[in-house]
Amino acid sequence: MPVMESCSVEDWTEHAKYVSVHLSNGETVDCTRLLLATGLDLVHHPKTSHLYLHPIKGQRLQIRRPASLPPEIMPLSGFGYVVDEGDTLGIGSTFEHSWTESGPTEAGAQEILNHARTMLPDLGDPDIVTHTASIRVTVPGTRLPMIGPLPESDRVWFFTGLGSKGILMSAYLGSRIPDFFNDLEAIPAGCRVATRKDKA
Repeated sequence: MPVMESCSVEDWTEHAKYVSVHLSNGETVDCTRLLLATGLDLVHHPKTSHLYLHPIKGQRLQIRRPASLPPEIMPLSGFGYVVDEGDTLGIGSTFEHSWTESGPTEAGAQEILNHARTMLPDLGDPDIVTHTASIRVTVPGTRLPMIGPLPESDRVWFFTGLGSKGILMSAYLGSRIPDFFNDLEAIPAGCRVATRKDKA
């Protein structure tokens, strides 16, 4: 099947032997199994909003490397993180449980810089090259993702809740998905499906 770009999953209809996926471009695609890895959309979609998920806004800066810093900086983590990118540094990030603006904010930039200065006291007031914001999805009360079939479904699965740990866990868990399809017990216990009703 070709890669389809510039469209999103609007809805789906589950049948006995396949799933019809209805896309935002008006097309419908039939598949044996649907795996949703759509991040924030899972929190808001009527068919998945009952999952025990929580959105957290995160902002990140890319700054021009100040001359006051050493030529090489090892990756730092603690009060946020600092990653040496050569002529620039990647620094982050905020963890905002509520917000009124989904994009980058000056307050977010200052919070990130203040945290970075605790790790790099000579950082000073660097030039900001890029300032981005995105919404992570997490599972409340755990630092683990959630993966598995939707309750009462055999063919509609989801993979979400990686939060800020996606770079650490996504490759491994993604490689295990074929195993999980064939054996639900292979899914780590802490990563199995939880709904808001389960946690009530």
